[in-house]
Amino acid sequence: MEAQGKKQRIVELELQQARYEASLAERRYNRLIAVQLENGWEAALCRVETCQATAILSWRHGPDPHPISRLYAKKSAALAGFGEGKIKPPPMGYRFLPGPEKFSPLR
Repeated sequence: MEAQGKKQRIVELELQQARYEASLAERRYNRLIAVQLENGWEAALCRVETCQATAILSWRHGPDPHPISRLYAKKSAALAGFGEGKIKPPPMGYRFLPGPEKFSPLR
């Protein structure tokens, strides 16, 4: 009879542990969902702030008449050091990283 009682106790403890693990998994799942929702919300709020800032600048100064020329000027300034010995181009098969002569192999 005592063996039957031990088996019953083991079954009850296993059931209790399974319920606890299921409850723990549910809490983890809910936290994960909450974090993902919060990250999405924060990203959306950042986009709203960026769009508001762009709209305010546009209202104050009007639209940029030459966005391509402005981009070209930035790229030209970034490439101005090449050929003058100031900045060395990356070796073949490497990419240029920001900073003084930092190269990384292409993958």
